[in-house]
Amino acid sequence: MRQTLKDLIRQVVGLEYTLPIDGAIPKVAISTEPDGCYRVSTSNQDLAKVIYNGIVEYSFDNLDSYLDRLSDAQIIALKTKLKYNAAAAEDIRLKYGFYGEVLLFLFLQYYHNADTVISRGWFYQPTALAEVTGYDTYQMVERNGSVELWFGEVKFYQSYIEAVKKILKKVGTSLSDDYLEANILDISQHVKEVNPKSQIDHIINAWLDNPSIVIKDELVKYNMTLVYPMMVIFDDKSQIYDNIIKEVVEYINREYPTISYNVAIPTKLFFMLLPVKSSKAIKTQVLSWIDTKEALI
Repeated sequence: MRQTLKDLIRQVVGLEYTLPIDGAIPKVAISTEPDGCYRVSTSNQDLAKVIYNGIVEYSFDNLDSYLDRLSDAQIIALKTKLKYNAAAAEDIRLKYGFYGEVLLFLFLQYYHNADTVISRGWFYQPTALAEVTGYDTYQMVERNGSVELWFGEVKFYQSYIEAVKKILKKVGTSLSDDYLEANILDISQHVKEVNPKSQIDHIINAWLDNPSIVIKDELVKYNMTLVYPMMVIFDDKSQIYDNIIKEVVEYINREYPTISYNVAIPTKLFFMLLPVKSSKAIKTQVLSWIDTKEALI
């Protein structure tokens, strides 16, 4: 991540605390790791600036060749790396998924030092004009000599209830051997772009040499862990930070006290909660800067 973007994130948003907070706010019951609660310290416009500038970071595995021509990189990204149609009506463009996906990618990189396995931009097909399917990000963390695959999900809605429902309705599918294998097979179509530190290229190449092998067994063989961060970005109607965080956690714990999933490799999951003043205003500002080709930092 380029330093100017790191500096911007540090100025605009921070990790307020992790859950649980004894005697105050419990953790999400289904989480296996501490839940992260983030807070915008400045304004909607500044968070929009993070998203707008993060598009190129999210879209390219290696941005070095574009550092002196970021505006060109932005145009290329919007045309070939993510779903964006400049001719579409604003209400359609406000529903695109890249706003949240960019934030999830940046937060995992900035707060968790998660490296990129492969950019999701490789899976977008401009002729299809459709959102990319699969996990919302493909990142990784090396820990104690083994690789954690940080394959996450994000929803950026006005209502946290709608966002949580969307994520947890899919969790049984997302956290399954079949879905993980399907995503790796998608990645196999772009194996040359895979970060070699992830070791996924070794698994893919072994499968290409012998398609009868079972991918989940290879994941076990390489001692991998699946980490599933679930990011919920939503409008804060209460205007009191601790109250809205507690409200969200209580809702999840009441409506989803348990979940079922089945993955052959060790699995960790947790929530990332980010209340904002107005999701619509943030997305509208991003669109405005795209239209006017605002200079990137």
